[in-house]
Amino acid sequence: MDDNSLPTPAGRSARFTEMASRTDRYGLLQDADGYGQASSPCGDMIEFSLRLRGELLQLVTFQVRGCSAMVACGNAVSTLAEGATFDLAWQVGAADIDRLLDSLDPAQYHCAELATAAFLQALADCRRLMREPWKKPYRRHSS
Repeated sequence: MDDNSLPTPAGRSARFTEMASRTDRYGLLQDADGYGQASSPCGDMIEFSLRLRGELLQLVTFQVRGCSAMVACGNAVSTLAEGATFDLAWQVGAADIDRLLDSLDPAQYHCAELATAAFLQALADCRRLMREPWKKPYRRHSS
């Protein structure tokens, strides 16, 4: 191991470890341009909030209730989507998250699917608010 690499748990890539421990995108935005959440019967939950600047996703933040794989998937979505155009961001999917993390356990692939579902809901919310901006102050979620 060289001096610049992170120690990794057995079976995990350095990229997974980095994404699981990164906290700069953790938390929800006040007055977000888009919000989405997804949960599973096992109790895992992830929420995303988005900020646009023109047609670009400027900031993608998230909050989770779940394991380190869920955190890693949230950070992977942020990494993949930030700086992308709104139209291109719709292409981010579970397979992209899995590829970026490089060592997502097959039993935890549902974390990538949940992250994708919540992110797509946030994009859909953003699209709705673009069409009807007057509704933004009346949203019921806690972002």
